[in-house]
Amino acid sequence: MNDRPEVSIPKQESQLRIADAFNGYFEAFGIRIGVEDVVVGTQRTLCQDGWAITYGVNEDADGRLSLEFYATHRMTNDRHVVISSDGQLE
Repeated sequence: MNDRPEVSIPKQESQLRIADAFNGYFEAFGIRIGVEDVVVGTQRTLCQDGWAITYGVNEDADGRLSLEFYATHRMTNDRHVVISSDGQLE
């Protein structure tokens, strides 16, 4: 259950927050996406510095964006993360 209040965030702001959160998560590895990569329907796999990251951008029924990624690296645990429109990681 999500205890955060529902706040309408403009789509461009959501794209920026999601890209910033993703880039912050992988900052130590120099892995980045641009705001232009946070578009509904995008499905990509990035391979860099031993990481294989598959992500997709979705929109819920209320028009809120999210980016979901699954990342693997042979030197660490796999990660499955959803970044919501406000930039929060779940």
